[in-house]
Amino acid sequence: MMKRVRLNAIIDAIALVGFMGLASTGLLLRYQLPPGSGGMTGRGTGRGNMLQPVELLWGLTRHEWGDYHYWIALGLFAVLSVHLLLHWNWIVCVVRGKPSEASGWRLAIGLFSFCAVTLAMALPMLSSTTSTTRYQLQQQRGELPPPLPDHDLPSQ
Repeated sequence: MMKRVRLNAIIDAIALVGFMGLASTGLLLRYQLPPGSGGMTGRGTGRGNMLQPVELLWGLTRHEWGDYHYWIALGLFAVLSVHLLLHWNWIVCVVRGKPSEASGWRLAIGLFSFCAVTLAMALPMLSSTTSTTRYQLQQQRGELPPPLPDHDLPSQ
């Protein structure tokens, strides 16, 4: 069986590579292929939309890079979960600390913090979404898009 130190080093190295991949694809999506850089869908069906430019990096669109970003994030989450499991005894010892009058408070604060972070992470997944058209959204935000021909206006 592999020694614990070597296993920790391998898991940490994989986590570092995952973090670097996540950071690089995140920066790529933010600065190299920002929103509006030419998605393949969602541009409407009016004339000329098939001629709109689409930005590519290594033959991939922003949406396709976003898929890689998502899967890297899931992989990093799995690796970090293994990392926490490997260090579980240390975590328990730190949370417990030396028995004292403050031990109960330290445990309560730790549990509360864990629950708060977990809830904050889950909140977007528990919230419902709404649907609107791009035109209506730009109107609500006070942005004035170029006027659309009457036949392309969404019904209100």
